[in-house]
Amino acid sequence: MPNGLEIELAEGVDLEGACGNSAAAQSTIAKEKVYKLTIAAKRNPNLSETEFHDYWSNVHGPKAAAWMARWGVLSYVQVAPFGIQVIEWDCTAEVLVRHISTFAVVLQDPEYIEHLAPEEQFLFDKRPGGMAVAIGTVEVYLKDGKVLNVPKRHGEAL
Repeated sequence: MPNGLEIELAEGVDLEGACGNSAAAQSTIAKEKVYKLTIAAKRNPNLSETEFHDYWSNVHGPKAAAWMARWGVLSYVQVAPFGIQVIEWDCTAEVLVRHISTFAVVLQDPEYIEHLAPEEQFLFDKRPGGMAVAIGTVEVYLKDGKVLNVPKRHGEAL
C-alpha cells in the first residue's frame, strides 16, 4: 500500500470500513504499521533542569498535543529521564503517525512556525550534538496485556 502502510484485514471486512476511526472499524484491523519519530534532546543550557522540565511538561507538551491532534497524529509521548542514563539527554519525545509524509507537512503549518518552533528554540540546545532524531516503523505485538498480530500458535504462553 502507499506510504508504507500495511493493513491486513480480518476475513470478510472491506477496506472502506476498516479505514475509519470508529472503535468498531479499528477492531477489524489485524495489523497496521505506523511511523514513529523519536527525538532525544538536551535542554537549552540557559535553563535549569527544573525550568526546562516545568515548561516542557506544562506548557509545550499540552500545546504541541492539541496542535498534533488536528493533524491526525496518533500519539505524542514525552519521556523525562530519571536515575541512571546510558545516554545523557534531558528529554525524549515520541510521535506516531499513519503516513510518513505527515512529518514534513506539519512542519510547514503556520501555527507550528509561529508558535511551536520558537518554543523549541527556547527549550532545546540547538548546537551540534544537542538533538538526535530517528524515524522508523512500529508494529505492536502486545497492548494492554493482550497479544496482537500474532498467529495463535505463536501467541500461546511459552
